[in-house]
Amino acid sequence: MVWNKEGCETIRLDKVSLHENSPMHQDAISHEEEEAVSIKNAFRNFSGQEKAALVDAQKVLYFLIKHNLPHTTLFGPLIDLCIELGAPNIANLYCGKNASYKGHRAIQEFVECQAEVVEEEVEKKMKESTSFGLMLDEYTDVSTRKHLAFVGRYVEDGESKLAYLCDQEILNGTADTIVESVKGYLTEANLNPKKMTCFASDGPAVMVGKRKGVVTQLKKDNPAMIDVHCINHRLQLAISSAFKSVTAIGCVDELLMGLFKYYHYSTVRSKSLEKMQILTKEMEGSESGNPITIKKTVHTRWLSHERAVHAVRQCYPAILADLENAVGMGNDKRAGDKLSVTAEGLYKQLKSYDKLYFILLLCDVCSMLANLTKLFERRDLDLSIVEPQLRSSVASLKRMKEKPGPYLSKVDQLTSQYGIEMTKSRQINVQSSMDTFLDLLIGNLEDRLQATPVLTSLSALDLRKAGDSSFLTFHGDAEVCLLYMILLHYLKLLVVRVPEN
Repeated sequence: MVWNKEGCETIRLDKVSLHENSPMHQDAISHEEEEAVSIKNAFRNFSGQEKAALVDAQKVLYFLIKHNLPHTTLFGPLIDLCIELGAPNIANLYCGKNASYKGHRAIQEFVECQAEVVEEEVEKKMKESTSFGLMLDEYTDVSTRKHLAFVGRYVEDGESKLAYLCDQEILNGTADTIVESVKGYLTEANLNPKKMTCFASDGPAVMVGKRKGVVTQLKKDNPAMIDVHCINHRLQLAISSAFKSVTAIGCVDELLMGLFKYYHYSTVRSKSLEKMQILTKEMEGSESGNPITIKKTVHTRWLSHERAVHAVRQCYPAILADLENAVGMGNDKRAGDKLSVTAEGLYKQLKSYDKLYFILLLCDVCSMLANLTKLFERRDLDLSIVEPQLRSSVASLKRMKEKPGPYLSKVDQLTSQYGIEMTKSRQINVQSSMDTFLDLLIGNLEDRLQATPVLTSLSALDLRKAGDSSFLTFHGDAEVCLLYMILLHYLKLLVVRVPEN
């Protein structure tokens, strides 16, 4: 064998392939595989004490994973703590200096063993279920690699169960790649694709596209599959679209983000705001509770706007006083780049009538929409109240055009209290912008959140609210008939002959 002193800068692919298939390379790989002994194989040769030690170590690891604690860094110290506290079995985990089973490789194999057990149990339950559904979410990790998260819903003992299935890395986010990944998982888990009755996603074009979307391709093999677009994602899309369509509301968004950056990235400023909140409460004679922090607004986080606008509303006088103090004492410096916000700029915006008006308006709107979001997130959601709640929310937004909500009704009082200039023309402009914003929001909600007859009719299957057993005879007759007609339609798609009557 000849060793080169200088590395080669260019490597030919054909030479690499030739070396990969050479007997010398294959022999090296076989030797490495023979020397590598996995935990699974080693477990068979352990004594009773060593097996008990490994079982207890698995319990420690399971505890960390169950409580979302960093197992790669805490596993070893927690094992040492258990030994120090006198755990009878876990001291036998040490078989020598080089075999403590606390290294990264051992921890990873422990995790893989536990994952296999959980996956096998969940997949078995899904196979036994009369039907199952899949929920998929595509995301990109910190290394810019595409991933696909699988969540399954199945029936066990007459109840709907939800379980995390797996996370797969994919080459790209195209529909063909996702479909291939879904079919590959179903094949690997030995699940019958015909039993997949529903498919849920957050509704991007790659998922629900009419021509080559994931749902369209999956329905070619299973026409009876029902696709579900997450109702909370639809709600957020309706809200964010209305926010972006009205310039005045978009400016409030920028103001909220500017306040967050100004205080969040400076401990001196955030501490100054805390002290100012305590001082203003003492001057008002109210109890000084925990200081409020400025929240970040992100349209992909459903409840972030509600928290952000209410935080600014609650500590509005403290923010004004703190910003004015920063300008007066000459502490108004930019955070670093030329585009960063200044105390003077934020103070001028907060002292304007239109910004105060829209902050209070968003407090009313976001509070109502946040309640709707929390309702949709409930695991025990009563399907019969979805449509009435949607109608009630739309009606409340329409009433806001005629009569201001509880927070907006105080705008004149606060304008006078903080010495904010208000003119007739500004009042007309903000009223016009508010009407436009509410009209867009109402239109988006009505377009994107229409309650389907299937959703409403399925509520008849929940007998908890049917009342006395004597009323069950006529309970849900109309809804069941509608569900039968819809089922008949899907069965015809499957070319299954069923009686018309």
